[in-house]
Amino acid sequence: MNLNVDVVCSSFASAEALSEFMRKHIGYASKQQRVLSTSHGCWWKTPQQTFEDGYGFCYDLAAFALHGLELSNIACARLLFVSWGEWGCKSNAGHFVCVYQQNDGYFCIDNGRLKGPFSFEQLLLVTSRNHKLKSYRWFEKHDIAYHTRYSDMTGFSDMTGFSDSTLLSGI
Repeated sequence: MNLNVDVVCSSFASAEALSEFMRKHIGYASKQQRVLSTSHGCWWKTPQQTFEDGYGFCYDLAAFALHGLELSNIACARLLFVSWGEWGCKSNAGHFVCVYQQNDGYFCIDNGRLKGPFSFEQLLLVTSRNHKLKSYRWFEKHDIAYHTRYSDMTGFSDMTGFSDSTLLSGI
């Protein structure tokens, strides 16, 4: 039976339930799956495609988490993108997570794992895996450019830059 992602995503009672579902059913792309993904340029999949494939890259998993949080009315969320290297050109140069704020803390779903609460500065450090950040950018649901190839995502890191002296602001 081929389930629709909207039916599944609207059934989550909590962010913890969504995270648990993702950890069990939607993983980060394995080596073999990464090779398979290169046939279409490792493009940004829709939540339905990620659900059907059962795997994705950080941007796919973050978009799936955002979709689940919104359809289940759990939290108002956005995607956070951080870069520290040559994003779009080299692997392991940036990262996407799904973020929502609750009380005074930020929570993220990072490749299916629920993490937090964090201050905004801690959120950036966790998301960047403690790399020195080059830039960060927020994505609203309507900003997601599904089917954008990884090699065409290089501009994401140029969209919002900051220096060490810039004060960072959250959601």
